[in-house]
Amino acid sequence: MLDYISGHLLNACADQASAERGRNMFHRNHDDRDTTGFGFLPDAHRVRRIDRAVAALLAGSLIELGRCCLGVIAIDQGALRRQAGLLANTAAIAPSVFVLHEACLEAARSDDPDALARRLAEIATVDLAWIPGSVRGFGDASLPDVDWQRMRRVLLAQPGSSLALAPAPADIVHDARGRLAEARSALATADPALAAETDVLVTETVFAAAAHRPDGFGGATCFAVRGTAFLNPWRHPTIVSMAAGLVHEAAHALLFGLSKGAPMVRNDPAVLYASPLRSDPRPMDGILHASFVSARMAFALQRLLAGDVLDTAERLEAAHAHDAACRAFGAGAAVVRAHGLPTATGGRVMDEATAFMQAASATG
Repeated sequence: MLDYISGHLLNACADQASAERGRNMFHRNHDDRDTTGFGFLPDAHRVRRIDRAVAALLAGSLIELGRCCLGVIAIDQGALRRQAGLLANTAAIAPSVFVLHEACLEAARSDDPDALARRLAEIATVDLAWIPGSVRGFGDASLPDVDWQRMRRVLLAQPGSSLALAPAPADIVHDARGRLAEARSALATADPALAAETDVLVTETVFAAAAHRPDGFGGATCFAVRGTAFLNPWRHPTIVSMAAGLVHEAAHALLFGLSKGAPMVRNDPAVLYASPLRSDPRPMDGILHASFVSARMAFALQRLLAGDVLDTAERLEAAHAHDAACRAFGAGAAVVRAHGLPTATGGRVMDEATAFMQAASATG
């Protein structure tokens, strides 16, 4: 089965890490075709166009996975194709569907046709109706335990990841929900376009702890769980930090959507560089992401400071965070300029972010 996937679904890959990311139609290899266009400022309509393209990739991947079963194990090909057709035309796909798709891929990579058939049967019958905007605590009763464990495995499986999610106490999650609502309200008042784009990018927020240490991570987003932002409630104790954290994860989600999960650089992922947002060195793709994310955080904090939405203490916090984001962008952009080999999309992203930051600096 894995030979079939290798022969029919893989794009040509230049290195082992890219080969793993390109193991199916959903996760693409380096792609220099920027078909959506890009500008730095928020644009919810652009994200919806990206989501339609991602939905088409997801549908195509499911059909190809179904073909893997032909002559190996019986599945309801008609039901799978019907569901794929519905997915291709679904405006907002629940993150749980993406997670289930990853479970299908895991079964295929493990050369387990029985498991693949079960997962495909599950995804072929899953109810696609849902309401975006859910807020959950990791491991709570809002989802079956199997879904939480799948999410946990997906995040652990990301290149370079050692993040194992764990539940946060219910009272901590309750308080974080309140801060998130206030942060979203502040963003909506300060910049409606940014808030609208964030709502499309982050359709589900999950508050979680790190298994090894509750405050051991700030947040996480990945293409394989598109729509979900994982946030650590201890690392976002204020409205300002919550708003910045939400924008941070939304910015990552935007880049993942633009690149369809592919790296935005051609650098060897085994070579690490100093990161502007983390203490540990990161691959160049992570540096480019961090640089763009820093610029988006600077933009969001600038808009919050320009609006009448923060009290005196919050304004001071936002000003310090804005300055830190500007410094982080400068540091990251310098590393990308010196050592980065961006794809066409990655280069456009950095050019637009740099132009915005230069203009913002010039106007004070």
